[in-house]
Amino acid sequence: MRALLRAGLRRDLHSIYTYLALAVSFLCGLLPMWLMLNYNPMIRDTTFPVTVTLLIAGEAVSSALLLLRGALEHDSGMIRNRLIGGASKGEVLLSELILAAGISMIQGLITTGMTLFGALLRSWNMKESVAAKLLVVCLTGYLFFAVVMTVVWYYSPRASFAVIAGCVFFTVIGMGGAILADRLAEPEHYKVWVDQKYDEEGRLINHRELINDNPLALHGTLRKVCEAAQVMNPLQTPPKLCDYLETQLEPGGSPEIHAEKRKMERSLLRYRPAALFGLTLLVFAGGILFAPKKNFN
Repeated sequence: MRALLRAGLRRDLHSIYTYLALAVSFLCGLLPMWLMLNYNPMIRDTTFPVTVTLLIAGEAVSSALLLLRGALEHDSGMIRNRLIGGASKGEVLLSELILAAGISMIQGLITTGMTLFGALLRSWNMKESVAAKLLVVCLTGYLFFAVVMTVVWYYSPRASFAVIAGCVFFTVIGMGGAILADRLAEPEHYKVWVDQKYDEEGRLINHRELINDNPLALHGTLRKVCEAAQVMNPLQTPPKLCDYLETQLEPGGSPEIHAEKRKMERSLLRYRPAALFGLTLLVFAGGILFAPKKNFN
């Protein structure tokens, strides 16, 4: 086993695909770091799910590069030489799983470190849940794809090309689904509710204009004005209006636009991750079933 691990480690250190995979993990780290630096707790739109979609797709592409490296190694006859040298099929597979898990840990640390760096630059307050979700994706995504793709490689090395195609498909469907949901959402419910209250309260209309001129006024000034309006005139100010303004209205935007994003999250985005995960597994299964089988004889 040690000889197999040493041989595999030498191969990884001299393979361009290993360094390409690490470069992709670095590029993937830019996504959560950017989200942490620009994240606003009042915004809950397509930014987070699209970031996660691209992050998972990047992890899959990165692992597919390692899978392609293994396929080329098999084509060169190195795996067959190991078996002839006395190693069993199980030992070869176990050694590859250990090496793939090790590389995936390095990739996960790169992406996770960049996520934490972005979170710490902006301080951690009000971003705990988002950062925690991103960290889970960063740490587990690489390991999951490394294990799955190593097993795929073991049974069908040429399935790597099908996996890469599946990763591209994963990204296109994810981005397309988010954009389509944003366009199909209907904002009528929130539009009537918010506009009526603004029309009844002249001061709120003025502060709505202030939001467009000065986005920083939303979280502080408007929240205080809204709470004061609830105390002075609770019958005219819905109890949840302040929470709505703070958590669902983006600075510089209109309630109608952000109501679309709310409805989008409740509809298509609720099922999109599971659907994309299922489609990706179907691609894996197709690669195993239809790609040429490995022959150890």
